Amino acid sequence: MRRLALSACLILATGACGGGGASAPAATRETWVVSQLDYPLDATQAEGLGFDLDGDGTVDNQMGNVFSALIQASGSGNLDLQGAVDAAVDDGSLVQLIETRTGAGTALVFQAGTPAIPACTDPLDPLTCRRHLNGSTHFTAAAAVGPALTGSGSSSSAFQAGPGEAVLQFTLMGGPAVALPLKLARASFTRSGATLDGRVGGAIPMTAVDGVLVPALLVSIQAAVARDCSGGTCISGSTGEIMLSLFDGNADGTVSLAELQVNSLITTLLRPDVDTNGDLVLDALSMGLGYHLVGAVY
Repeated sequence: MRRLALSACLILATGACGGGGASAPAATRETWVVSQLDYPLDATQAEGLGFDLDGDGTVDNQMGNVFSALIQASGSGNLDLQGAVDAAVDDGSLVQLIETRTGAGTALVFQAGTPAIPACTDPLDPLTCRRHLNGSTHFTAAAAVGPALTGSGSSSSAFQAGPGEAVLQFTLMGGPAVALPLKLARASFTRSGATLDGRVGGAIPMTAVDGVLVPALLVSIQAAVARDCSGGTCISGSTGEIMLSLFDGNADGTVSLAELQVNSLITTLLRPDVDTNGDLVLDALSMGLGYHLVGAVY
């Protein structure tokens, strides 16, 4: 992890920086990578990882209900959503870089990235992975999408940011990572030694639910079916078998986008629950996830 003190007028510009007078206090820039991503798998976890996005006094985290319902609907309990995202973080399929700026104010920048070293010595052996999560690995960061998520705090040991906008790296059931945009985004982190722990949440616009989240879910489902089911026979209790039982409406051994879009489970769970623009129309799906960060260099 590297730290770099920069002028506040360069990092958190809130007005003109003219000559004369006392210099602005310095902000501290630190760079991190997500080492663990916690999905809310039941109501208690959803409450703990969510935020009151719309100010009605209730924590919003509909994604927790989505995950919980998928697990319950699978029946067998073999749908390991947390294990799938753990594997994606460990093998570098999902890389979420987060730049924090604290001291003169608070700002967070979310970026995708690529580690300078392979995440796994042997991609077929999970025990050889997480090499890029050692706290000092160099990364190539993709260009940031949108402005920083800013806050009013100045502490580097515990800080909050938002509301604002953010774009997060997200994956489902081992599928490829996708960029998921959030409105009303919020973040809260606490320092513990050389790591940060906290949560990030926000509201996914329904355009992104339909255009990003559902297609990503379809890719993950189809990959699981291709892996676990062959010649019309699935491995008993496998994710592929579970996905066919939930979403293969015409029992042809495949799942199509049309089947997913009209599936009662999906249409019920992915209903909007947050109004992001104050027009009294629900237009986004709330989400809150747990984040654990270690140092990164970029």
